[in-house]
Amino acid sequence: MSLAQFTDFVKNITTENNNPASDSSGVGAQLQKALGDLQGSPEEKMAKVAQELSKLAKSKGFDVSEADVNTYIDSLKVQYDMNPMIASMADTYCSSSCHFASAISAS
Repeated sequence: MSLAQFTDFVKNITTENNNPASDSSGVGAQLQKALGDLQGSPEEKMAKVAQELSKLAKSKGFDVSEADVNTYIDSLKVQYDMNPMIASMADTYCSSSCHFASAISAS
């Protein structure tokens, strides 16, 4: 399993068109179907996100485990917490066009 493979997968799905998370077919539709009704504690939601993203990545030919997804998300959290410029860019991006944020509600 490979964190680099997950990074490649994320690049692939976020650049396949202008708005993959709300695309009516392909990866966008699969993400919405898999993650559209997340329920439970934040930990349970993250476990489900890792499971579904790993499954979707594997279906697209990427060798990605749930641990890879968790490592990727944890690294984003660290970057966000440690670097104010990254935090500002992430806040701006996610408030305007973040595809994962549109698929994973904060509630």
